[in-house]
Amino acid sequence: MMVPNWSDGNGLVVAAMVVEISLSIALVLCTLGLAWVTKTLVRETRKMREVQEALAQPRLSIRAEGNHPSDPDEVILVLRNEGGGPARNVKFKFEGEDGYFRETRDKRWGITDVPQRPLFRKGLESWESGQMFTFVLGVADEKAIERAAQAPWKFHIQYENLSGEKRCETIQVDFSTLDGLYFAPNYLQSISNSLEMMKNVVAEIDEESILNSN
Repeated sequence: MMVPNWSDGNGLVVAAMVVEISLSIALVLCTLGLAWVTKTLVRETRKMREVQEALAQPRLSIRAEGNHPSDPDEVILVLRNEGGGPARNVKFKFEGEDGYFRETRDKRWGITDVPQRPLFRKGLESWESGQMFTFVLGVADEKAIERAAQAPWKFHIQYENLSGEKRCETIQVDFSTLDGLYFAPNYLQSISNSLEMMKNVVAEIDEESILNSN
């Protein structure tokens, strides 16, 4: 291996070239490292922005719930924005038959004509995150839930998110979860009443037997 003679001019030139090459390699490595770090930061920033945008999206739901057992002839229609952001300029289009239900005792909440309710007819300027609307549906008869489960309602909804992006979605109201279960409170109450009557009859028979024995 030849060792450069640093005392002459050629040795200095070689040394300068070695230093220059080393610096060039170091610069290339630093550039590559910086590019990798920058790419990683951009990717993570994009992911974070996508997560934030997803969390800020509205998530609209419409479902039917059983009312309190004290009112077993009513169903609650619940509309809720379960997302993290509002829905703007909301428009509804109803599809289905509303004859399964009658007006409730409270005429203000009568929803026999679903499409004519102000909320569905006029829409909403803003449906805020967590905001909920409820409507009471009076059950027409014991077969109403069964018919509604076989031909469920559909709500076609148009709205805009915070970014102004227009979206359309269709929500189907599932009444099948109430079918066969909804009138259970009536049946249970009937059974309870029958048991109470039997108890009273037995008590009367026992009392009469005691009197006759005396």
